[in-house]
Amino acid sequence: MTRKASAFFLLVVIAAIFIAAGVMKAWNPAAFAEDIRNYRLVPWSANVVLALYLPWLEMAVGGALLWRKTRGGGLLLALGMLLGFLLAILSAWWRGLNISCGCFGSGAGSAGTSSGLLWDVGRDVVLLLSVAWLLFREAKIEKRICEN
Repeated sequence: MTRKASAFFLLVVIAAIFIAAGVMKAWNPAAFAEDIRNYRLVPWSANVVLALYLPWLEMAVGGALLWRKTRGGGLLLALGMLLGFLLAILSAWWRGLNISCGCFGSGAGSAGTSSGLLWDVGRDVVLLLSVAWLLFREAKIEKRICEN
């Protein structure tokens, strides 16, 4: 498989992950608000706002990754979101919270076990590095286009 085909395949996989995660969370925003509350990072009103809008943002980012004109912005948003998700999971782990990550809807994820949280962190790190590589690659392509 060529580098271009590999990058496109990776892009489609990441887009599918974002879209699927958003759909599963949007299905039950009340349960997702509870998952967010379990992190103990923001007040309840912010949990509700995040639970209502974050899934739709995830789906929009997934869609943006698939359309050439919005891919750069989608990658930048995906990078920021993944960094935020990773920091939230690490914060919960550091504080010893026994929670489900809520990454793919209510009840999905680690359920607070050390090995489960390690899996969540590992998955997010792999996604974060993949998005960073795609963003770097996209910037190189744009630079080459602008120079010609």
